[in-house]
Amino acid sequence: MAAAYAALASLSNMIDRLQRHPFPPISLDEKQVQSLTDNATFLEEFLQCYNSPFGQIDGADPLQIRIADAARATEAAIESYIARVVMLNGVLIDRGEEMVSDEEIGCEIEFNPSSYAKTDPGEEIVSEEETISHGEELNFRDQIFCGEELSWLDEIGSGEEIDREEELNWGDEIESEEEIDHVEEINCINFYQDLEQLVEEMDLIKSEAMEIVEEERGVQNQLQRSNQPQRSILGPFDARQSVMVGHDDVLLQVLDKLTGGRLDRRAIPIVGMGGIGKTTLAQNIYAHPLIKEHFDICAWATISQQYSIKDIVWKLLSQIKNECMEQLTSEMCEDEVGLALYKCLSGRRYLIVMDDVWSIEAWDKIQYFFPQNNTRSRVVVTTRLSNLGYQLDNNYGLEMKFLNQVDSWNLFSKTVFGERSCPPELEEIGKEIVENCRGLPLSIIVTGGLLRKFGHSQEWWKSIKRNINSMVNSENHDHCLKMLKMSYDHLPVYLKPGFLYMGVFEKDFNVTTLIQLWISEGFLKPMSGKSLETIGKEYLKELVARNLILVDKLGSIGNIKTYKIHDLVRDLAQKEAHEERFYDVLGLSSPRFINSQHCGMSPRWLVPSNECFPKNVSQVVNLRYFDVCAPWMPKFLSFVNYLWNLHTLIVSDAEWPRTAFDIWKMPQLRHVHFYQSNRFHLTHPLSLSSNIDIVVMENLQTLVGVTNFKCSEAVVKRIPNIKKLGIVYHKFKGVWPGGDYYCLKYLECFGKLESLHCKVDCTIPDHEKNLASPRSLLKCRCNDHLQEITFPHSLKKLSLRVSKSFHVEGILEKIGWLPFLEKLHLWGGYFRSSKWEIVEGQFPYLKYLSLNMCEHLECWTLEGSGLPRLEKLRLYLIGWLDEMPSEIGEISTLKSIELSSCTMSLVKSLKKIVEEQEELQGELHFHVSVSPDLVDIKALESLETPNFRIERNICSLM
Repeated sequence: MAAAYAALASLSNMIDRLQRHPFPPISLDEKQVQSLTDNATFLEEFLQCYNSPFGQIDGADPLQIRIADAARATEAAIESYIARVVMLNGVLIDRGEEMVSDEEIGCEIEFNPSSYAKTDPGEEIVSEEETISHGEELNFRDQIFCGEELSWLDEIGSGEEIDREEELNWGDEIESEEEIDHVEEINCINFYQDLEQLVEEMDLIKSEAMEIVEEERGVQNQLQRSNQPQRSILGPFDARQSVMVGHDDVLLQVLDKLTGGRLDRRAIPIVGMGGIGKTTLAQNIYAHPLIKEHFDICAWATISQQYSIKDIVWKLLSQIKNECMEQLTSEMCEDEVGLALYKCLSGRRYLIVMDDVWSIEAWDKIQYFFPQNNTRSRVVVTTRLSNLGYQLDNNYGLEMKFLNQVDSWNLFSKTVFGERSCPPELEEIGKEIVENCRGLPLSIIVTGGLLRKFGHSQEWWKSIKRNINSMVNSENHDHCLKMLKMSYDHLPVYLKPGFLYMGVFEKDFNVTTLIQLWISEGFLKPMSGKSLETIGKEYLKELVARNLILVDKLGSIGNIKTYKIHDLVRDLAQKEAHEERFYDVLGLSSPRFINSQHCGMSPRWLVPSNECFPKNVSQVVNLRYFDVCAPWMPKFLSFVNYLWNLHTLIVSDAEWPRTAFDIWKMPQLRHVHFYQSNRFHLTHPLSLSSNIDIVVMENLQTLVGVTNFKCSEAVVKRIPNIKKLGIVYHKFKGVWPGGDYYCLKYLECFGKLESLHCKVDCTIPDHEKNLASPRSLLKCRCNDHLQEITFPHSLKKLSLRVSKSFHVEGILEKIGWLPFLEKLHLWGGYFRSSKWEIVEGQFPYLKYLSLNMCEHLECWTLEGSGLPRLEKLRLYLIGWLDEMPSEIGEISTLKSIELSSCTMSLVKSLKKIVEEQEELQGELHFHVSVSPDLVDIKALESLETPNFRIERNICSLM
């Protein structure tokens, strides 16, 4: 289902971009566009509620495969046509000819379906160029990323220069503009006919889907009339305890919550990913002697994804063995059976375990049959959904964690050897095997069972280590992989493509990179008022809440930087992707090469290696994500403007000379990163008032690494939605342009800017220093212009790196009143007054403050409620400050302070603050880390305490 939904979403996004995109000027037949849009929308909604009859067995659903193939084929046809149009435009431009008008260019031919329809089914219209081929009745060969078959990399070059005409692949065959018009007209006709066939296929699929919807509606009506329950997965609880290791403290916590606390009925959610031990913990709790003594009634129900409230209540009543059962009949409705349960439980202390709950609706429906009788009754709920746990009782539940190394080894040893100890010769390889299980009890138990079953030789154990995941999945498919697959099956369809895509990554994955790749693949659908990036972050949070992926690393202000995925879950993603013909992993790098199975479609993203690069522009004209490095800069610059649908551009270059980029005709661009920031600058765009058609780059959100960025009014209007900006200013040829040449005052006009990194080099060149007075050595001409910066109020992150001659008091005063600023990193500059005063009300939302090599700061004061939300303070090479403001220790949100290469007196003053707070509060709410100069380490060792650490590695904080 993921592949079908992803293909439909990508097709819808493509059509939407073409309708709003001024270049290339593609004009599709309105009737075809409307039909494709309607069909795609209907099928997307259909997939969201479609219960595939193939859901519980291996293999893909033929209907879903048909949907995916048709959507991919349609997008492939459109992309192939776009490539031809772009190439024809390129030929005209390269020959110095003027671009033909919209009325003249072939792609703007007004479609007349009657004139292009084939009158004879056998009649073919063949152009001088190879026509777009769709195989036999939409049966396309899958695209292969590597190997010998139909690979778009088949003609990858080795880096040698290619003639421009040869690169465009048109110069030898088309001699005149008339021929270009002729070829283009034939291409348009063929394209229309190909697309018409695909529209007809989509129509047929829609009709089949509508029949399924009607059948499902009839079945539901019949069920409602007959009052028959939905299918439930309910089984009697086996009271035999399962092996549980490493969760003894959790067991004690739950027992305490069950037998103590408030008198009213409480729900206790146990949350964690599949296979982490939730049910095992619940079983051990249920069978505990203390529970049997404490509760009058104990009953267990397994809910699962499909359930019937009537069946659940019946199952609970059957365990109570009460006289109420004698009064029940199968004809009774849900409410009547529920009332019987309510009467049985009233006035008695009961424990109900609801295992494997997948929705809050199940709890909402059944909780009314559990009386609130003030007998300290309890309901334990196990679930994989964190959000459900929060809804039940955020303060009373608990979250299962992965086992540590010691507990993992103990569980493994018990599983393999029982009460015996592991032979010494197997212990080392055994611990390596356990480490590969990543603390997941399910993986440890299944692996241990394999080793117990097949013997204890070193060679066999080494073989298991090399192939642990494949062995676990093949030998225990029903028990292991299907347990994890339940989490995937329960995902809403819009989350499935993104989850499967995570199998591309070998280990952890960066949030920004993953979302950019999701966007490039077309998985994310636009929603009113939200950017695709915001939607991507929400999807990731949903996957975390469902315990399929895990938060790995946090940023300095608590934002999530990277996620990780357990090996077994990654294997599940790859297996499901293969079965759905979504992709196959081919390489070992991360993100790995994949067979995208896009039926001949162009590649979505490309990170070319040093050995290969696209030889022909047509191979990458539809590229959406491009990461290019130095050796390929000449070729890249020759065709960058042909990448009409490029979303993300990453350029890293350590050798190529300074380069000017023109991005102003690439309106699909969302993120631009130049990693050698002293080499790349942008051409200045034309004014919106000019007579030439101007592209407003509404999608551009990230622009990082631009040198000498001229922030003029024209630029601001061209990129109005920029959120992240990284700019560097250098003095070239020893001259800083006179006046406010770079228009830094216009920065405040970026009303959506959230992150700004600005580096300004105002250093006086050596050849000017001999002519300068001592006073002018402290001030460069550019400093006055820098002081004129006015920051937008939308800023959340600000990194400012200035020269030593720049006085910072004035700019810090402006920064202090930014209402939403959360992170400030100041590098360089000096305090002309030697003082920094933070007054009440300044920095109201600041969480992270870093000062680096700021000179002449001798006095720092903090008044009233300044810095009320500060969490992290970092000072590096602050050589003039001798005393820390005492109010720092009183900030309730503070978590950490880091000092590196600061004065001894500053360190001692901070130690005094720590001691005062420990005396007042007992337990310190923040910790201190000090990295002194090597000569000061011994002198500071006596100050070290658990909350005041002295780092021996001086580079640890740099």
